[in-house]
Amino acid sequence: MAWPKSAGKQWQPGQSGNPSGRAPIAREFQERCRNFMDAEGWAELERMAKSRKSEHHMRALELVTAYAVGKPMQRQEVSGPDGRPIAYTDMSWASEKELAALVDLGKRAQALIEAEKSGKA
Repeated sequence: MAWPKSAGKQWQPGQSGNPSGRAPIAREFQERCRNFMDAEGWAELERMAKSRKSEHHMRALELVTAYAVGKPMQRQEVSGPDGRPIAYTDMSWASEKELAALVDLGKRAQALIEAEKSGKA
């Protein structure tokens, strides 16, 4: 099924969306966080996890456990109105131009709904 092309660059499968890598500021922040954890963070986290008197005891245990063995998978159920299944329509028959027109129509309808809610309609 073909979707309308966005105004941005279209990435090919296997092509990085960030070929120059992580931004230097992000690398610097990550390094500073590691230095903090090495200097005092691990000891503080361990202290909170071990101290049942700490108000952060359970949260510290959750964090340590999540990083040590992984967070449990969380289920999330999605349904339509009144818990019914989500309705969908097969649009594989539509051309890219028709799909783009439908997307545009949906955006205009949403703008009208928002304007009506805010009293600007």
